[in-house]
Amino acid sequence: MAAICTGMFAFGCIRPYCSTFLNFIEYCFPAVRLAALSHFPVLYVMTHDSVGLREDGPTHQPIEAISLIRATPNLELWRPADGNEVNAAYIKALQNLRTPSVICLSRQALPHVASSSFEAACKGAYVAINESGPLQVWSTGQIPI
Repeated sequence: MAAICTGMFAFGCIRPYCSTFLNFIEYCFPAVRLAALSHFPVLYVMTHDSVGLREDGPTHQPIEAISLIRATPNLELWRPADGNEVNAAYIKALQNLRTPSVICLSRQALPHVASSSFEAACKGAYVAINESGPLQVWSTGQIPI
């Protein structure tokens, strides 16, 4: 699937996208890496980004997939937290004409982030919460469970 998308862009007809579970990006990663090295702006929409996939089991928990994506040159990663950030991720990925983008979406019903906005998310990062009091720092062994 990812290889077909890379070939479709290389042929020059369309700008493709493909979608699957985030964990399965590891199976198609040679094609994703080739798109990144070739500067092909393929869009990869990866769902089920969570360790909370109880019913699917540990084989569907993409613990190391994000590290692999972040470590790959010319590969843009978007991991939105709410609807505003999802909109920004799609717009920014489609505007990016030089590199492929991976949008990682959760399966869980996530609450809307109170301070989020489309404009703030388009910047790539913004302050979600301003702390007003002293911060608590936990050392190893003291982390509350």
